[in-house]
Amino acid sequence: MTDQADGAFRQFDLTEEQRAIRDMAADFAREELAPKALEWDEKKHFPVDVLRKAAALGMGGIYISDEYGGSGLRPAAPPSPPTSPSTTWRRG
Repeated sequence: MTDQADGAFRQFDLTEEQRAIRDMAADFAREELAPKALEWDEKKHFPVDVLRKAAALGMGGIYISDEYGGSGLRPAAPPSPPTSPSTTWRRG
């Protein structure tokens, strides 16, 4: 079985937790990143405050063990946060 998100088929099954993480990352990108992404690019601005919000949601250090403050996810089957936000930004 494959999972479908934003019209792109994933070649692996996502757990309910992974789908929730993927959806949270997509929502965050749509609400927090997309509205200002072009402006930030043009001004070469690095939005530290917004990245802190992402980190507070657990999107920083997703492959770092939870005993060290990360999310403890396995890189063998990523839930898509590294790619979903970038595709969301472009679609606006």
